Amino acid sequence: IRLALEKIAKLEGLNPSQEKIDAEYEKMAEGYQVDVAQVKNAVPEAELKKDLAVNEAIDLVKASAQVTDVEKKSEKAPAKKPAAKKTSKKADKAESDAEEKPAKKATAKSKKAEDKKED
Repeated sequence: IRLALEKIAKLEGLNPSQEKIDAEYEKMAEGYQVDVAQVKNAVPEAELKKDLAVNEAIDLVKASAQVTDVEKKSEKAPAKKPAAKKTSKKADKAESDAEEKPAKKATAKSKKAEDKKED
């Protein structure tokens, strides 16, 4: 959001005056209970100018915003249907194939294997 506000400040040519910069330094000095000179040494003027320009951009956006009424949606939303049971095509086909096909016939090899087991 800050980048957008900085861009708005740049496009609109918002540059805080020296009076506003000095007033902000004094306000910060009072807040931290230090001398104005210490605040000026700690906070670069270029950064303070950016901050004040962003604040002016916020004020500009607020002032130019247009409030519109939005229709309220009905209080009661329609009931949702339960989710459908999901199955895969392969699973469906395997079930239908198993129901339709008869059991496999025993081959000659399987018969010999069964006979050896009985012995």
